[in-house]
Amino acid sequence: DQNPYTGGCHFVSGCDRFQKGCGICPQVLNSDPSDVSRHSFMVKRAALASRRLHVVAPCRWMLEEAQKSPIFSRAVAFHHIPYGLDVAPLGQTEPPGSLLGSRLLPTILFGAEDLKNARKGVKYAIEAINELAKMAKHSPQGLGKNEISGSIDSLGDYSKRLQLWTFGKQLSSELLAMIDPAVVVKQWGYISDRNVQGQLYRAADVFWFPSLEDNQPQTALEAMACGTAVVGFSVG
Repeated sequence: DQNPYTGGCHFVSGCDRFQKGCGICPQVLNSDPSDVSRHSFMVKRAALASRRLHVVAPCRWMLEEAQKSPIFSRAVAFHHIPYGLDVAPLGQTEPPGSLLGSRLLPTILFGAEDLKNARKGVKYAIEAINELAKMAKHSPQGLGKNEISGSIDSLGDYSKRLQLWTFGKQLSSELLAMIDPAVVVKQWGYISDRNVQGQLYRAADVFWFPSLEDNQPQTALEAMACGTAVVGFSVG
């Protein structure tokens, strides 16, 4: 993340004060020109002043931002080396019927470590899901069904038009209440089995990644490695 070249924040959330040495930090209570962000910034800058530093980042956005920080002003070079991803643990098998459940509905997959973090863009994902649900309600064809054997009767509710799967941190009751009732929500929680992770990615029609800032996130890479389309903002 951005912590190595800022006064302490892991993502700047649009703030450019790290380019000037921090201070008056919007993420610090009772901030002022000499607050803890300024102190931390100056300590980092002094510690690296005499080093022959080579800065490496996995995405070009992070590298470009790092070059703007005075902490790295004496760096010898900046390098872009993308992440490598071992896809073997994600498996290649199709998801079993027990995992798919009511997969007759169009299925969106979404996951994050901390869904309460505004940077993850959860509210934008919910807004988009609700818009899709609204479109499906007004379309006699819905959003289309997947070519999986079975009947819509197995859902038990014809009012349901869309399915949202989440993994990682679960959505709070407040966030769940914001989702259109036409959306079936299934929360898988934390999944440590990489093969099961791969099955979830492949079972979904699309993986949503609504983060407002991110550094080449692994979940997006994993989804693409499993052949699943990824939709996100043009950031990071």
